[in-house]
Amino acid sequence: MADIETLNALSLEASMLYEKTDNIIYYHSMLICRALIAYNTDLTINNEMIEFVTPIKEYLFSRDNWYLYEMELFNNIIYALTIEEALLFSRTLLKRLDSFQYFAECRHIEQNIYTNLSTLCLEYNDFHSAKRFSDIAIEKAKKYTLVYEKVCSELNHAIACIKLTEDKTAYEVIEQNMLIIQYLKFDDLHEHFSNFLKKFEIEINV
Repeated sequence: MADIETLNALSLEASMLYEKTDNIIYYHSMLICRALIAYNTDLTINNEMIEFVTPIKEYLFSRDNWYLYEMELFNNIIYALTIEEALLFSRTLLKRLDSFQYFAECRHIEQNIYTNLSTLCLEYNDFHSAKRFSDIAIEKAKKYTLVYEKVCSELNHAIACIKLTEDKTAYEVIEQNMLIIQYLKFDDLHEHFSNFLKKFEIEINV
């Protein structure tokens, strides 16, 4: 997660560019930055964050056909959606994926979306859906050789498994992947999953 100072600078730049050009891409960029700033305040989905992404939701609802831009937008606001909204948008997305399957960017976005859907489901304690989406995310990460994304997906999957069955091997998966994150110095990611583990009362030896 980018720091608040950087997000503020990006938000101001996007706002100025939007005023100069009236290009909706800059408007959406500004809203996403502000939503992330709101989230970074206490690392929870709050009303201010939801307020910032509402215009983006309305934009996506208005689009009959999605292209790569709409897919990326959806991926960027998943955390501020309800599960029902996320699943509704996912159905729209899945109808379009085949049209873009040969674009490397699309494959990356597709994997990211499944990972983020699993994270959203964990946030709402829907562990069955979190496990299902992270299963798909792991498969996509392996297929497209996405190491960072595979680590995130495996951690989500392990958390869901523990909450569903107290699967002992899931603890090992978490410990291994947390060590990988530490080794690669993904400090923000390590903090995110440390908070997640604390939230779900999962203790590991790392």
